[in-house]
Amino acid sequence: MSTPVINAIDNVNQTSLETVFAAVAADPTAQDNLSQSDRNIDKVSTNVGVIESLNNSEDAIIKLLCRREDRDPDNFADLDDVAADQGLMQSIAGRQESSKILARSQKASAAAAASQTAMDEIGNSATARAEIYDSTTALSEIRPVDQAIAKLSAGEGGSDAANFPDMATLAASQTEIQGVANSQTAMEQLVASQTAMQEVAASQTAMNAFINSSTAMQEIRNNNTADTLFHESNNYANAIEAVASISLSTTGGINNLVNSSSDMSTIANSQTAVEQLVASQTAMQEVADSQTAMQEVADSQTALDLIGNNAIVANTVYNNNTAISALNSSALIENVSESVGLGSNKQLRDDRTILLSHSTGSTGSRSNSPVFSNDSNLFPQTADQILRNTNRSQFTNEQTTTSATFIDISG
Repeated sequence: MSTPVINAIDNVNQTSLETVFAAVAADPTAQDNLSQSDRNIDKVSTNVGVIESLNNSEDAIIKLLCRREDRDPDNFADLDDVAADQGLMQSIAGRQESSKILARSQKASAAAAASQTAMDEIGNSATARAEIYDSTTALSEIRPVDQAIAKLSAGEGGSDAANFPDMATLAASQTEIQGVANSQTAMEQLVASQTAMQEVAASQTAMNAFINSSTAMQEIRNNNTADTLFHESNNYANAIEAVASISLSTTGGINNLVNSSSDMSTIANSQTAVEQLVASQTAMQEVADSQTAMQEVADSQTALDLIGNNAIVANTVYNNNTAISALNSSALIENVSESVGLGSNKQLRDDRTILLSHSTGSTGSRSNSPVFSNDSNLFPQTADQILRNTNRSQFTNEQTTTSATFIDISG
């Protein structure tokens, strides 16, 4: 039967082919003939429609899997028995063709998902994991099963999958869950499983690891259900603060968060998190460069106060046009625009005042480009000045009649 099978799969119309193999699935003799040749089995594994047609018979799938691995199918009552046999599952998981059959057969995938033995072996085999990940059929059976997702994710993270019987155990391991968070393949499967994401959201360790991983955050944001579970978790705010305290200046730290309104809102309204932000020049540069991040900062008096009290941080923010634009649109910030005569002063409330634009008669105009010195009481360093005194500021016009616009972030 070998040559006809191979010729059929290569040359016959797919619909006709599936009809033929549905008939094979219903005939024990045809099943035997098909499964007696490794060449037949390997060719069958290449065609999704053929496997789905053979899936009409559990016996047909058992014969393909067992005989390909030199096992007697009569020794296995059903696919649950196949999935429970460690030696057989190890062989299946290690062979690409057998793994394809397992992944493309709904009955075989369901049996594997329900078997800790099967998922241990699949999780420990890069070959089997790749076929499972590539199969919509397999994933539809595995995703609802917490244990199975843990096995796949642990294996993809470089771990011994047998050490993680369920997602709660995996999520509690700092080293292992970090490995999972950094694997796009593992994360794609995690976020597609509501059960798995619920376990992640319940684990402070997992939440911290995910926020630290740009890969994890991207996959979470791409999935509405996962994103909702993540941000509604009681551990979410703590995770944000943990990131702010340990990794703001690293890849996978604050730069994962600055373009997310929900993440930045949590940061901006947390004194602990903002204190960590202003302690990191790298982090504040990331914030200042992000319209989304600065919009949340500008809408938080907590954030404005802490930024304004740190001269170096204020300098980073006030010199950034993106940051200035966000600040200027905030309801918490006062905007002042008026003319100031030659030699006269405009008294301001305190030193948290930014000169946005200044039009003079002799030196031309400057707009939205404040230039500050970190250690000078005279800033911006142009003909226009804001002279800082104790808790007060004044703008001194040294040119002709001037139209000046200020924003004051003192609140």
